[in-house]
Amino acid sequence: MAHRALSYDLSKKQSSDATCGSGQARSAGEFHRFGNLAPSAKTLDARHLIALARMINATAATSAPEKELLNSATGDGQRPGVPAGYTYLFQLAAHDLTHTSLAARSFADNRVDPINLRRQGLQLETVFGGGAEGCPFAYDRATDGRDRLRLGQVENTSSPEYFTDRIAWSNPVRDLPRMAYHGDGRDKPRLMSDVLIPDPRNDDNNLLAQMTVVFHRLYNRLVENSDIIAEHHERARIARFATVRIYRRILREDLLKRLLLPEVHERYAQDGIRMDIPDEDGSVTREFAFAVGRVAHAMVRDKYKLNSDRGPVPLQLLIAASSLHLPGMVPTPKNWVIDWSLFFAEEGDTQVPEDFNWALRFGPHVAPDMTKRDSAPAGKDEHPDGTPFRDLVREHLMDLAPLEELCEFIAQDPVFGSWEYFQPQTGRTTRRDLLDKELRWLSSKPGRGRVEWSEEDHQAVLDNPPLWLFLKCEARALGQDGARLGPLGSILLAEAMWAAFSEEQPGPDVEDAKRLEAKAFEGISPATMPQLLSLMTEEK
Repeated sequence: MAHRALSYDLSKKQSSDATCGSGQARSAGEFHRFGNLAPSAKTLDARHLIALARMINATAATSAPEKELLNSATGDGQRPGVPAGYTYLFQLAAHDLTHTSLAARSFADNRVDPINLRRQGLQLETVFGGGAEGCPFAYDRATDGRDRLRLGQVENTSSPEYFTDRIAWSNPVRDLPRMAYHGDGRDKPRLMSDVLIPDPRNDDNNLLAQMTVVFHRLYNRLVENSDIIAEHHERARIARFATVRIYRRILREDLLKRLLLPEVHERYAQDGIRMDIPDEDGSVTREFAFAVGRVAHAMVRDKYKLNSDRGPVPLQLLIAASSLHLPGMVPTPKNWVIDWSLFFAEEGDTQVPEDFNWALRFGPHVAPDMTKRDSAPAGKDEHPDGTPFRDLVREHLMDLAPLEELCEFIAQDPVFGSWEYFQPQTGRTTRRDLLDKELRWLSSKPGRGRVEWSEEDHQAVLDNPPLWLFLKCEARALGQDGARLGPLGSILLAEAMWAAFSEEQPGPDVEDAKRLEAKAFEGISPATMPQLLSLMTEEK
């Protein structure tokens, strides 16, 4: 199989006609199927998908205690551990690769073939949008070219009803920028119903919102130091470029090292291979957007210890605290400001605080608060079965490539094709057996609710499984007991990420970005989230 070298130039200037909503310099495009394969036949119907969602929801009530599902480091090398902060770094990266027009919560939501509004992946367009020209509401403009991304102050812990009394000027600037707007002009409580960021999905939950704040602060630190760039009009652009370089370095050398099987990460990191070559540059696979990227929902915990000032906060409250969901709960309360040392640690580090937040391992399970309608706005939900239902129905409507044809395509690769897992006969048997075991575990859960599930239904799923479900099962069976993704999941994620990465080309932008980073961080080049956060802890 021929592989194409990566050639996208990160230093390419952004077009001035970039739009704010998508942050794109080019028009939106279609999603493509991995390897340009034909779509899977729809042999499962609504009844199968609803039943699967309800069986997965039942794991929230009847699975092993959460502490037994934690993806914690074991210290013996058997499980390196994935701290919970990477759940939300992954979510931010997924938003940076895809911005789909599909918001399906019903089997009837199939009238429009969705497009990907994100056209230049992993360039933090989810944070920067179209820049200060395209998204002026997201920036504080400066006459010397050092345009800053806006931030917001957190609110007092004990606050009255009205926003005017809830903010003290001494409060930390650790929230997204928010405002209250009412078009009818009537006097009413000013709920913070609008968030001033290019991609409102980054306010989907308070953990992701605070993760987004980290990258606002990173860019602002770089742009504040950009007086070393002589041309005023170039300062913000070079600071953005430097921010993206650090962000991509962390994705390659930190996030993906933790999520991928080591042999898959090593192959992509060293060789920069690419098996899936779409007809259109920048196109993202349907398999990533509607399966792989959503497997991370299994990593979500039911509660999080945010800092030493208060006890664990339930997931349902963290989801609700956004301008989109319950604007009365924002700005972020002062005693919710995250202590990132409880969310990030270097790989293999077992010397973490007692109340450290580890992510959950991958598998066909879900946190209780993700089984409910209120795991996201539910006005359109055809069935009140939470996130698992939404994930299944979106994949169903998107016509992904069939599991076995994906594996046959990957088997053409000279390295992966030599793995027994991708051999025509042994691999198919292995995949079917692991799915059979996980499905029987799911269907045996005593709390699975009013689900009719026959042996015929079981065989129908074995014959044509939803990719999202299979990748969860594969990770638990072959990804170090769910510590990482399995073979197929690792390859599909690596393909999506490395398709967006570029090989840096020598040039003035790269050299300016290196000088800017060296000044901002006193010669240190952060390559992991713990390193980055430790360099930013002194900021107030």
